[in-house]
Amino acid sequence: MHIVINSSHLRDNFSKLLSIVDKKVPRPILSYCMITAYLEDNTIEMIGSDSDVNAKIKIKAEVYRTGSFCIHGRNFSEILREIPSNVPINMEITEQNNLLKISHNDLRYSLLIFSTEDYPTLRFDSSGDHFVTKTQILQKIINKISYAVSQDDTMSFLSGIFIQKIGNKLRFVATDGHRLVLIDHTDPEIKGELLEEGIIIPKKGLNEIKKLSDSSLGDSLEIFVDNSFIYLKVQDSYHLTIRLMAKQYPRYQNVIPSKTIQRIVINRQQFLTAAKRLRVLANEENDGINFQFENDSMTFLAQNHSLGAATEKIPVLYKENPIEVCFNIRYLIEAVSVIDDEDFFLEFNNELGPFVIKMQSMPYFLSIIMPIKR
Repeated sequence: MHIVINSSHLRDNFSKLLSIVDKKVPRPILSYCMITAYLEDNTIEMIGSDSDVNAKIKIKAEVYRTGSFCIHGRNFSEILREIPSNVPINMEITEQNNLLKISHNDLRYSLLIFSTEDYPTLRFDSSGDHFVTKTQILQKIINKISYAVSQDDTMSFLSGIFIQKIGNKLRFVATDGHRLVLIDHTDPEIKGELLEEGIIIPKKGLNEIKKLSDSSLGDSLEIFVDNSFIYLKVQDSYHLTIRLMAKQYPRYQNVIPSKTIQRIVINRQQFLTAAKRLRVLANEENDGINFQFENDSMTFLAQNHSLGAATEKIPVLYKENPIEVCFNIRYLIEAVSVIDDEDFFLEFNNELGPFVIKMQSMPYFLSIIMPIKR
């Protein structure tokens, strides 16, 4: 094999594989990445896997001789970081040895490589359920929903995003049992029985989908689903395969009120500024802060038995009966932070039931937070 490639181009693209292989893997070979050079279209293909998430990235290079090899992912990435940026580097493997020789001017590396024979065969396409969307749409949905995915390893059935086809909508849901986020994306072209039953994408796969979306904004994204995996593809340059969670998602519909009778209109920035100021004095046991609503005002009441107390009042639109309710302030800050509008709506029926956060510009979005029992 013999190629010449820009150092920054190789480094930036190879780094997309590192979060997959740079972790505990079930087989030693999976700490390696497989690289193949193709003469017919002057490209190299880089593959990384941890058996649950597989990624394939194809980039342009000057290919003078074809070949393939496996190289340790972390070590290769660290070497690429130290090579000067935006310079041509020469990479060559001779038939006589198992060394990858990398050179630029007076810099020389001879790196130990392994045969690709032991590397697993991976699939990056499927004939299952299929639809096409834009990368920025998926990016926006993940950014607004991923904070509610459970981080508790003992609740693995909640540690992912649930996706289900309902009519001509694709519904995305995340919950950790204390809060819930739901987004409906309308697309009449979406079809498939598997999506009607619903699938769960694990949280470690979500990070890779976000990385794919961030690096390919504006591109069309093809998505296939079968019984075990979801396959994502941007053109022919970035492929991603994620093993789905074989779990039954809870009936999230039970916590969503069919209607609400009370609404408070709150300025997003005023709320976040006050909430972050008082957060340090939240209850140490549950991050709780009390909120009083009356006469077009919202009063924050924070009390920490070890540190002290604080209050702050901001204006809101609310003229109904006074209420007082306690929320986990971290949960509330995370929920309001993803709101795009200047104002948001806080809707409810009573102080004991779920509170629903909505925004006018995105009517297919809702976030639910449960009050803390006092």
